[in-house]
Amino acid sequence: PGLGSSIEDLPRHLLDLPMMLPMAETIGALLLPVVVGLGSCIVLYFLLKRCIFFIGKEEQLRVQKLTETIVLNGPGVRFLNPLGYRSAKVEVADMLGTMDYVLIKDTITGKERIERGPKLLTLGPYDKKTSMGRGITLSKTEYLVLENALTGEKTIAKGPDVWFPSNPHESASAKKMA
Repeated sequence: PGLGSSIEDLPRHLLDLPMMLPMAETIGALLLPVVVGLGSCIVLYFLLKRCIFFIGKEEQLRVQKLTETIVLNGPGVRFLNPLGYRSAKVEVADMLGTMDYVLIKDTITGKERIERGPKLLTLGPYDKKTSMGRGITLSKTEYLVLENALTGEKTIAKGPDVWFPSNPHESASAKKMA
């Protein structure tokens, strides 16, 4: 007598296996569209997240494309090609008050400039803020000695006035009384 010599010698659960195969195929046929649909939804979510950007009125979208950087100012909805850029970041623009100024440097050309408030400061694609400051209020008995670091020229700013640097290379001494 060999092992499994007759069908009656087989365990009962093995005899039910042929009847369970159509049910397994049916479950697989039902699960496949669900899995594919769920996977498609996940891919679509990440694709849309990379395509659509909502920008507020005091925001900018800084997009690093494959060979350049661009800045898109808000408000609005911006649509980007998801394969046409490396990174995109929504940044909040700075609000400069009446007494504020910012020194900005263009990282490509190296040029520096002063931006004075009051205004919403939106930076260009290659602009970096190097320093921020506030204007100096001078009474009618005060004055400042100003020096241009590029030329070495010294001038005097007399009060009453609020002094702001006129160029990036201008600096002021401490307030002095007349």
